Order: sequence, then structure tokens, then C-alpha cells
Amino acid sequence: LEACYAGAPVLVLVAGTATSRLLPGAFQDAPVVEVARPLTKWAVRVPDGAGLAAVLESAVARATAVPRGPVLVEVPDDLQAGAHDPTSAPGGIGLED
Repeated sequence: LEACYAGAPVLVLVAGTATSRLLPGAFQDAPVVEVARPLTKWAVRVPDGAGLAAVLESAVARATAVPRGPVLVEVPDDLQAGAHDPTSAPGGIGLED
């Protein structure tokens, strides 16, 4: 809320339920992206490993673009546990720089 009203460029990374377990009424699951939308410039769930780098790049660009503000990226558990390397994707974000 503070970042929203202050115009602070904040990138919030949130752990999300694995895609395979994402069912209506799933145990301990909440619609994080929908809840965050009114308080962020952009809230999105990463669809798959191939889209991770593009989503992160877009999130940083949106957070730092005028007017600045917070963005939220939900990364499903199954992507966190995988061996995806966003620096090797086409148009990767260059984390090693």
C-alpha cells in the first residue's frame, strides 16, 4: 500500500501454488494476483518457464516507468523447483551483468 501511494518502484516476487495443483478451492490457496491488482501497477502469474524471463523483464520495466509503482509477479512452485535458467532464454534479463 505504501509503495502504491508513494510511487515506489518495488518488484514483489511471490511463491504460488504449483500449476498442477491449481484448482478451485485448493487447500491454502489464495487468488494472490487478483488481490494485488488494485494495489499494484501490474500483477501477473508466470505461465511457464519459457515466459519467466520476459515476465521479469516486463515487471522491472513497468515498476520503473513513470509513474513508478509496485508490481507483483507470482511464480508457481513447480517453476521454482525446476532447472530453468532465465539468463539463457532468448531476450534473457542478464542476471550475471
